[in-house]
Amino acid sequence: MTRVHRTVGTAIAGAALLAALAGCGGTPAPAPTAAESHTGSHTMADGQSMSDSEMAGMEGMDMSGHGGDGLALWATQKAGGTVMVTDGDGNPLYRSKADGTAPSRSSCEGPCVAQWQPVTVQPGETPDLLGVQQAAVGMLKRADGGTQLTLGGAPLYRHAGEAVQQPDPKQFAAQGWYIVNPSGQPVT
Repeated sequence: MTRVHRTVGTAIAGAALLAALAGCGGTPAPAPTAAESHTGSHTMADGQSMSDSEMAGMEGMDMSGHGGDGLALWATQKAGGTVMVTDGDGNPLYRSKADGTAPSRSSCEGPCVAQWQPVTVQPGETPDLLGVQQAAVGMLKRADGGTQLTLGGAPLYRHAGEAVQQPDPKQFAAQGWYIVNPSGQPVT
């Protein structure tokens, strides 16, 4: 009987931790103590702190069904400790050096969108956020009539090539394309 209670208690504690990390309800997780964080902690864009071990525990998690309308902006730690924004499938999101941020402006039109797909939203659709502040998320009207998601004023894109779950942040930098962090700044 004790084993059953312990298993149920562990399952409940795990569910509570996931809810706190995902921001799907409950109270925010407390900042880890120095003893809990081991080698460091990361302050997310929403002000919550996560230890290296907590961030590593999120890697590879199946976050499908987390909520929202199928569109997601998640702060995700990748190899080497880089914190970047990914979509709900774990694909990195990018910004272009050629775009404007104040005001938000996309310069990727025509043939550009074949390789760099704008992250678009439908009317009334809102992204599911994890480690990204709602205040940093915006939208702009594209020349083609679509509505594109922005982060920190920067229009967001997905690379049309094969999805890379552990991308090199410098892979497309020479072409002016950068993976974004939770505030929309380039990851270099």
